[in-house]
Amino acid sequence: WRPAGEDDRNVSPVAYWSIVDEQRRQVTASVLEDTDAIGPDGYADPGSLGCNYLYRVHQDGEGILWVGSERGLYRFDAKSGRFALVPLQAEGGGSAQPDMINDIREDRNGRLWIGTREGLVSLDPGTGISSRYRNNPFDPTSLSSDTVYTICEDRSGLIWVGTGDKGVNRFNPNQKKFSHYRSIPGKADSLGS
Repeated sequence: WRPAGEDDRNVSPVAYWSIVDEQRRQVTASVLEDTDAIGPDGYADPGSLGCNYLYRVHQDGEGILWVGSERGLYRFDAKSGRFALVPLQAEGGGSAQPDMINDIREDRNGRLWIGTREGLVSLDPGTGISSRYRNNPFDPTSLSSDTVYTICEDRSGLIWVGTGDKGVNRFNPNQKKFSHYRSIPGKADSLGS
């Protein structure tokens, strides 16, 4: 994507990604270009991505493209060719400052699960309502670490979360509780190191 009228020779590619369309089993490859586009007022163009570092791209079941970057989550509007920064809930409500997005996954109900350096976020794309789950050292059923790198949903609808430094977590969305699995040296039934 690039602003209308932009000369192809003056735009440098900054990120390459591919998307697998699970419904049609097709692969679409694209280059995102000029993500720090400057608008006519001299400020970053609000319809572009806010940075050049993109970590995850996900196309949801409705065909909407979600981009995770070092500065937050963006939703791509194919009709306008513009990106919009999606506000994610902060602890205690309100909108958080954009944070680094490490992973984006969609569950069987169409809810997006977003791994950040500030915890796990659950987002309803239809309403824009999100919930953030963070580590609470006084609650053994909270997320074990705020650094979430990878997310997966299993056959029973449980969400598995890989953290940067505190093992794997299993989240039950109905109970809103986490179980932790870590590598414990000398313990045969813990995760391998």
